[in-house]
Amino acid sequence: YNIIEDVLTEKQLAAVQMAYHGGYFETPRANTGDELADRLGITRQTYNRHLRKAEQAIFEQLFEGSGKGIH
Repeated sequence: YNIIEDVLTEKQLAAVQMAYHGGYFETPRANTGDELADRLGITRQTYNRHLRKAEQAIFEQLFEGSGKGIH
């Protein structure tokens, strides 16, 4: 978890935590991106940008940091 905190901005961390705890990754989704963005007081587009950047940073840590990426 500290690795994630080290690579994410505060906004990215808030977006990914909100998505995870808000059921965004569940099927069906418990909350939409619009609903989560509203909770953070930002637009859906801004929320999606923070979430995508957070996902990218997390995946980079997971796959590149472990040396188990597919090349």
